[in-house]
Amino acid sequence: MGNTELTRRSFLHLSAVFTAAAALGACKPAAPTPALEPAAEPTKATAPEPTAPPPTQAPAEKVTIEWWYGWTPDMIVKTLDSVAAKFTETHPEIDVKTAQHEWGEKLLTAYAAGTPPDIHEHWLPMEFAARGLTKPLDDRVNASTVVSWDLFPE
Repeated sequence: MGNTELTRRSFLHLSAVFTAAAALGACKPAAPTPALEPAAEPTKATAPEPTAPPPTQAPAEKVTIEWWYGWTPDMIVKTLDSVAAKFTETHPEIDVKTAQHEWGEKLLTAYAAGTPPDIHEHWLPMEFAARGLTKPLDDRVNASTVVSWDLFPE
């Protein structure tokens, strides 16, 4: 019989996956609200003229998001890549590119070069915060209809 106890490592793995999924879910742009125009009253009692088909909305420009993670076990890599692929499948206007960041070295180098990924996770954010490389997400979480503070641990 297998061990069913949730270890700290397993908890951290699951937390990273769910946090990343929630963050990616918050990236979905809001649907535009169609403008309502007042109906024009006909001036004659004649047959209505054929109307032109409604203009088609130009497809949104595809956006690419880079998401780096540090997890290296094959099962976790496949899971995170699958999460990114599923997100892109349900949001075709957003392409998520994943990569591993080698637990900090690659991340710090990318930040130093001015080319960090759009999103990354790291189990030890203090070295990034000490360098002023973190950003508060309060405004985004407060404005989101998908992510709420209830989803985050205290």
